[in-house]
Amino acid sequence: MDLQQIIAQLQKQFGNGFDVSKATKLLEGVDFKSLDMNQIIGMLTKGGVIGDLDGDGKVESLAEELKGKASQLLGGLFGGKK
Repeated sequence: MDLQQIIAQLQKQFGNGFDVSKATKLLEGVDFKSLDMNQIIGMLTKGGVIGDLDGDGKVESLAEELKGKASQLLGGLFGGKK
C-alpha cells in the first residue's frame, strides 16, 4: 500500500474527522510494508491527527470515538451526543 491508498482508506473510515495534510506530513517516508491499518491509525492518534472524532472535547479510545460519531450521524442512538 502507498500513502495515497492509506489516505483514501482513512477518509473512507473517518470522513472529515482528521486533517489530511497533517496525516500526509506525518506519514511521509514511512515504510508501510510491515504496518497494518491499526498501527497506522495508532501513529496518527499519537501524532494528534486523529483524536476527538465525535467532538465531545475528550480523546477516548477509537471505539468510543467512532461510537460517538455514529451516534451523531444516526440522531442520538447509542446514548451519545447529537
